[in-house]
Amino acid sequence: MKNIAQLVLLTLLIQVSNAHASETVEGAKKDYDNFKIEMSAKLDQVELELKLLKEKAKEKASQSQAESIQELEKTKAKLKAELSEMKQTGSSSWKKFKANFAASVDKLNSKIQTKLKD
Repeated sequence: MKNIAQLVLLTLLIQVSNAHASETVEGAKKDYDNFKIEMSAKLDQVELELKLLKEKAKEKASQSQAESIQELEKTKAKLKAELSEMKQTGSSSWKKFKANFAASVDKLNSKIQTKLKD
């Protein structure tokens, strides 16, 4: 009888553990999906601002600005490629990637804002 009670208790613990793991995976998936959507929107905004910067550079006909714009566009393209290839990884890797990627997008946007003010 004692073995049956232990077996039932073990079965319940496994079911609870599986349910918790499923919820954790769902939460991580939502976080991943939300992050990808948010970063895509930021990169779309960066693209619009780069277009404004190109127009401004045309007016000034500045070679150095044209080179700067090309460098910013390369960075944007690299970030877009990273975002589209992004895969969900382990928790610590995901958090590190997420923080680094968001910082890279913010840094790119900051550079563009600075150039727009010139």
